[in-house]
Amino acid sequence: MDSPINHKLLYWLASGRIFLMGLGQRLRSDDGFGSIFAEKLAADISDCGRIKPVDCGTAPENFLAPAERFSPDLILIVDTLNNGAKPGEISLLDLDQISLDGFSTHSYSPGLLAKQLQESTGAEIKFLLLTPENTAVGEKLSEITEQALEKLLILFKAAADGSGCSTAR
Repeated sequence: MDSPINHKLLYWLASGRIFLMGLGQRLRSDDGFGSIFAEKLAADISDCGRIKPVDCGTAPENFLAPAERFSPDLILIVDTLNNGAKPGEISLLDLDQISLDGFSTHSYSPGLLAKQLQESTGAEIKFLLLTPENTAVGEKLSEITEQALEKLLILFKAAADGSGCSTAR
């Protein structure tokens, strides 16, 4: 896993509150990555008031109010983006690097959602995006996406442990 992402994650966890929104259509193989990641991370992290992972599925607009109530310093949107990179590769992008009307299989554009969240919460917005290998109909993640998911979970759990959060072993 990319070490700059690791350093940024440690910094964010040490310095503020993160509302993590996992997006994805689980019935389209790797497109379910963000949704599955948020669900697994929520199960692994407890007693941590600094990070709130939420499985938003394909309707992230339903989680605007919970994000506002959490009062985050950072909103991290985890999703997939077929950007020509190698499958399984993770990218970390700023809001200004995202098209406000593109890249989504969801009912609401993640770019527009992020802009709305930034205006309503004042939080910094980042996108953690996986390049999918397969988005055909099917409920199973590809092996490369499963490996990326597991590495990312290890990274987040280590960062959470280092910031005083309790994690499942």
